[in-house]
Amino acid sequence: MTNENIFSGVKVVDLASFIAGPGAAVILSDFGADVIKVEPQLTEILDEVFAGQPLAHWREALDGAHITFGVVRSPAEVIDDPQLKKNDIVVPIEGAGENLKFTISSPMQVHDVTKVAARRAPEIGEHNDEVLKDLGFSAREISELRISGAIPQRLSSEEATA
Repeated sequence: MTNENIFSGVKVVDLASFIAGPGAAVILSDFGADVIKVEPQLTEILDEVFAGQPLAHWREALDGAHITFGVVRSPAEVIDDPQLKKNDIVVPIEGAGENLKFTISSPMQVHDVTKVAARRAPEIGEHNDEVLKDLGFSAREISELRISGAIPQRLSSEEATA
């Protein structure tokens, strides 16, 4: 088998409707894959058929036929996925208030380096004093900058979200 036919014998069902999907199908076809393009009209029919049975039915049928598939989940379902939590993909977020309890962890993992816990993004100007101190400004100079209006007055978290 040459590189030109590396995907010979592979069947691909192309359900894509955006630019990268059809482009990928063309590349797979160029390398020997048998690509079956599913048009939007057929997608509508398949949506109706798949909606007619519970997920457990389709999981059993597709697994039984050795067909690789994936379930498209809503954001709420993803956040509650036990496997994603167990693998530290969905993690608690610190300091974000009552409405935001979880986030997606950074995919970067560096050997022998502990990941920093996920936390909320800072408010605008929240770290002004720390940054200015790191740049060599004294507390008096920072206060003068604040009085002059060069940097904003600190807002309480309630004022910042109002």
